[in-house]
Amino acid sequence: MSRLNLDFAAARNRPSPVGLILLFAGLLTVGWAADTYLDAEAEQAELAGRLAAIRQQAGAGASKKPDAAKQARDTADTVARQRLGLPWAQVMQALHESRGKDIGFLSIEADGRRGQLTLMAEARNYGAMLEFYQRLQDAKGIAAVSLAQHELREVEGARPVGFTLRLRWGQS
Repeated sequence: MSRLNLDFAAARNRPSPVGLILLFAGLLTVGWAADTYLDAEAEQAELAGRLAAIRQQAGAGASKKPDAAKQARDTADTVARQRLGLPWAQVMQALHESRGKDIGFLSIEADGRRGQLTLMAEARNYGAMLEFYQRLQDAKGIAAVSLAQHELREVEGARPVGFTLRLRWGQS
């Protein structure tokens, strides 16, 4: 068997010329990047100072003018208060009380500015539709009711009446 030669103190390897050139190029690149960073940071600080001065001047001038955003918020608040002040509960109560077992609501669209409501519904037959129409005319809180459209439909052997009513709320 041959002897095993273990050398725990290996000779030092010298860096190759290509390795030294790459190290030097890397150090130059790091130096250039640091210089560019410091220049950019100084420019950013100068621009931030200019921006602060401009904002300060604009803030002094803006206090003399009414704030457009504040006016828009005030207008939106006023509109919301007006819509909340509408008699929604009374109108919905009138619809609920007037609806019979032969009526099904499909959609309700309200226009608070005009005080109108468009109701799409189905009735089992013409008689049920006319009774519902009459109950709505007599309902408290509904000022006027008009039949905008109606049609006879064929659905699985039944013949329901689809109709659209326009209601105006107010004192009846």
